Amino acid sequence: MTITELPRTPGRRPDPAPPAPADNPTDTAASASPEPTSATGPDASATALDASGTPREGRWDRLMIMLCVVAIIGSVTVGVIGFAMSYDTLRLAAQRDWGFSPELARWLPIGIDASIVAFLALDLVLIKRGVPWPLLRVAAHGMTLATVVLNATAHGSITKDPDQAVAHALMPILFVVGIEASRKLVVQAARLETGTAMDRVPLHRWLLAPWPTARLYRRMRLCGITSYPEMIARDRDLMGYQQWLARKHGGDLSAADPDALLPMEMAKHGISVTEALALPERQEQAAADRATARRRRLLDLQTQQEIDKMRAEADQARAAGDLRVAQAEAHGRAAEAESEANARATAAQRAAQRERDLEETAAMQEAKARQAKAAAEQKEAEARAAAAEREREQQQRDAAEERAKKARFAAAEAQSLKDKEADLKAAAEADRQRAEAEEKAAEARLRAAEIEVAALEAEDLARLSQSERKIRKVARLILSEAGGDSEQLPLARIREVLAISSDGTASTYRTEAAAYLADQAQEQAPYAA
Repeated sequence: MTITELPRTPGRRPDPAPPAPADNPTDTAASASPEPTSATGPDASATALDASGTPREGRWDRLMIMLCVVAIIGSVTVGVIGFAMSYDTLRLAAQRDWGFSPELARWLPIGIDASIVAFLALDLVLIKRGVPWPLLRVAAHGMTLATVVLNATAHGSITKDPDQAVAHALMPILFVVGIEASRKLVVQAARLETGTAMDRVPLHRWLLAPWPTARLYRRMRLCGITSYPEMIARDRDLMGYQQWLARKHGGDLSAADPDALLPMEMAKHGISVTEALALPERQEQAAADRATARRRRLLDLQTQQEIDKMRAEADQARAAGDLRVAQAEAHGRAAEAESEANARATAAQRAAQRERDLEETAAMQEAKARQAKAAAEQKEAEARAAAAEREREQQQRDAAEERAKKARFAAAEAQSLKDKEADLKAAAEADRQRAEAEEKAAEARLRAAEIEVAALEAEDLARLSQSERKIRKVARLILSEAGGDSEQLPLARIREVLAISSDGTASTYRTEAAAYLADQAQEQAPYAA
């Protein structure tokens, strides 16, 4: 066994010793060697037999049971005797000396002694619930002191007859001692159940090493370490680690790196050597986890930004497309207007040119020959009339073309309105037909439900069996859903209505239902004729 280990206590497992570093092969080899097994260890004692062949553990359990029985019987006996004596003493004193009536004097000792038990029991309940109230125990102790003093002074002054006072106070004291012992047992059981039971430091350690023991007890309380063997094991582990670290650095602990000095720094906080040496690795792992989480968040943020950017670009592209469509429509209207204006300008230029040509021709003819003035004037008039006619025809063609465009646009709009009106009428007609179909289906379902209810009532009156009821139900399905043709009724529909899973059973019901309908038709044939 190494200097950092402790004999194992049943139910207690100290922290494992810190792993020896790789550069200390001697300690590693020493710690790796198997420990000798003691013949008197816990495992050996658990299976040891006495001279009669009975296991010692079984004998110890039987002895504990006997001691518990004796303690319970003795405590109950002392409690009953103490309560009876206290009751009689306080009742007589209350009636004789304290001015109580006989009826109230009977209840005074019961109230005093019962309050002690009630306060201590309520204190235990609150401790079990995790909400202790120290005032209850103070009140119980106050009532205990009161019953002891009242019993001691019930027959006179204590100094006048001390023997009588002690005799009257002794049994109430024993009664309260038994109650306190029971309370301590219950509290300890509750602490063991919740894991908050605190080991006591042995008295001999306080006597032999008071100052180190005080420091050890202070660390146990501050760090919440409930096991005294575990605390001793931690101190030994720390001492062994300090010795190893000092030996590694030649006695100069200041030469060690801060991570190696962590066990000494963290011991005051209740952290073992192994946990302290593992702290840097856990912190680095936590830092790596935080960095990974941060990178993941940044990646998610970048991904979301890319998605938002792509959505914005898509919206922008759609807006640009809509703008280009609008611009194209505007350009088309402008080009159409410009073409119309150009046509009118060209017609005007042609008319002006023709007029100039005619004027030049008339002047030349007038200069060449005055004799042909009448003819020239006539030709000029004819030319002017022809030009006017052509201009008028051109204007009529332009106007006709414009009217044709407007007529085509109006016809397209009228056709679009007619198509929309036809679609609306078709949709309205479809909605009307669908509503009528739904209304008819609802009426059919209502009639079917009424028929089903009437059929069920008739079947109840006829006291038909379940099989006959199912056959008639299938017959009604054939009439309502298959038009009287049994082969047109799917087996799946029969399985759904009758809540069965076999096609064979469904087919049998359908055949029997068809036969039932045939019998009904034959019975009604004479009446129909």
